[in-house]
Amino acid sequence: LTDDVLSAGRGTQISGNFYPQVDSVQGSVALWWTPEFAYDEYSGAGDHYVWYVNSNYFLAYEYDNDQYNLTVGTQSITASSNIVAGTTYNIVCRWDCNNTLDGTNYASISINDSHTFGATSQPTASAPDATVYLGTNGTTGAASGIIEGLTIYRRVLRDDDRQRVGGPAGRPAPGAGP
Repeated sequence: LTDDVLSAGRGTQISGNFYPQVDSVQGSVALWWTPEFAYDEYSGAGDHYVWYVNSNYFLAYEYDNDQYNLTVGTQSITASSNIVAGTTYNIVCRWDCNNTLDGTNYASISINDSHTFGATSQPTASAPDATVYLGTNGTTGAASGIIEGLTIYRRVLRDDDRQRVGGPAGRPAPGAGP
């Protein structure tokens, strides 16, 4: 079974670690993910990457640990979740390598409007790889699911922004109507 993936070149450096496809210093990614496998159906399968910029910037679901892993500039946060195959999840990742989001943490991951903050140490920004990926890390670890509505922001979404881009207080899940 071959999964579909999307890749794009990072583009020409604009300034520092800021490239046309991603700003590793600050940003947000919002999307809907519908996994093909439940948390207990794929045990031992390792990480399945939803998006991947480089080994220091990615979102993966770890089937072997039943959790999401958001890694931003050498800092990782996890959010435990027993996912259900065929269920759509709204995911919003936010990070800022220079300023904390809540006075303590530099990153957060929100799953269906349940928020996990982490990265109490300041992340170290790094340039994206020459190719960035959606649905894989480029060699292994396909997302094994449907990714919809991917939006990359070059700024940190505020709490009220996050509600507008999805989750119970936001728009309906894909396929759920207008």
